Amino acid sequence: MNLHQLYYFKTIAELEHYTKASEKLMVTQSSLSHSISELEKELNVKLFERNGRNVMLTKYGVFFLEYVKKSLNILEDGMAKLQDYANPGTGVVRLTYVSSLHDFIPYLITRYYEKTGNIMTKFQFYLGSTYEIEKQIENDDVDIGFSTLSINEKLAFHHIGDHETVLIVSKDHPLAVLDTVDLTDITDEKFITYNYQCQIRTYIDAIFDSLNIQPNIVSEAFHDNIIFGSVAAGFGIALVPEPLNSKYPNIKVIQIENDLPCRELHLLWHKSRYMSPAIENFKNFIIENGKIFDDYKRGIEESSQILL
Repeated sequence: MNLHQLYYFKTIAELEHYTKASEKLMVTQSSLSHSISELEKELNVKLFERNGRNVMLTKYGVFFLEYVKKSLNILEDGMAKLQDYANPGTGVVRLTYVSSLHDFIPYLITRYYEKTGNIMTKFQFYLGSTYEIEKQIENDDVDIGFSTLSINEKLAFHHIGDHETVLIVSKDHPLAVLDTVDLTDITDEKFITYNYQCQIRTYIDAIFDSLNIQPNIVSEAFHDNIIFGSVAAGFGIALVPEPLNSKYPNIKVIQIENDLPCRELHLLWHKSRYMSPAIENFKNFIIENGKIFDDYKRGIEESSQILL
């Protein structure tokens, strides 16, 4: 059984005439008859019977037609969606990112639409830890990711910028009067931090180790929002990537005086996997725009200065 046979069967069933069906399908009547005969042999039933010059479905043909229509409709829908998926102007891009970038990603998509005009490109968004993002890309659950530098040999990367680390405290906290702080002066504070599934936890632990600090960690969380909420509620203070907006009114951001290692952010993708034109266009747009995350941060700073 093949697709041609199913299309031939469906067309004959609709037109009830071999000659008309052969004209519509642009095949010879003998080829059409042979194809249906082979299909009937495979199914071991008669699908059509003569009705004068026309043909009509047998009870087996009526039963089979329902499933043929459903199957061909599903296949045609899949083919249409595949074309939409692969089209550079209307395809789908599945991307994943660490939670600290949830404000940067909408900016990036908006800029892509504005610069390329590919406003029909669709995006599917996923959140994950660095480890999860690497696995998502490796398993083809997503197309590209935004995270810290990966050592996974299967992944390629492009540096999009650096994300500074800051201290956040509740506005009711005694430290809220400060604009800068030396971390060695606050070793007795209660700290909220990320759990070990997050790469940034390793980064923060390294900061404490380099300063000979043994932090009093009272809570661990997976997402930035949980950490920010806990800090705002006064449960502790936290080292986090610098917030990219001011939607946390009960949080005071304090710059760190200590010399901290740089935390690089990268675009990640699989080295050897095929990319549709839509995905390739989006990836190339980011690469061509260099350190686009740094550009985003400068825009925020300039806007803040104008407001001041």
